[in-house]
Amino acid sequence: MDKIRENRRENLRRLIRNYRFQRQFAVETGVAAPHVSQLLSGVQAMGEDIALRIERALGLPAGFMSLDPDDDSPRTELQRLPHDEVKLLTDYRRVSPKHQEIVREMVATYVRENDK
Repeated sequence: MDKIRENRRENLRRLIRNYRFQRQFAVETGVAAPHVSQLLSGVQAMGEDIALRIERALGLPAGFMSLDPDDDSPRTELQRLPHDEVKLLTDYRRVSPKHQEIVREMVATYVRENDK
């Protein structure tokens, strides 16, 4: 259980690095700023409910906060991505295959035009 708590705290630190201010993270996740501060400092351990709330708010897979941040497996590669990239990937998976194709075509066109 201590390893999971350590993982959650380190993953929280890494996620917050993607924000200019800790308060922005708090607003986006719906976790009160003082509570975020307590979680970061270790005054309070992150329970399953808060971990799940953060995962849902940021569009992260369930269990993400508990993953070992030093694990080099492909699944934990998500932990190294900035939040906006994870959000983009998560949103992409939520749209229909037709709309996914439109997004892929738009990106391919954009890349071709900028490579000229």
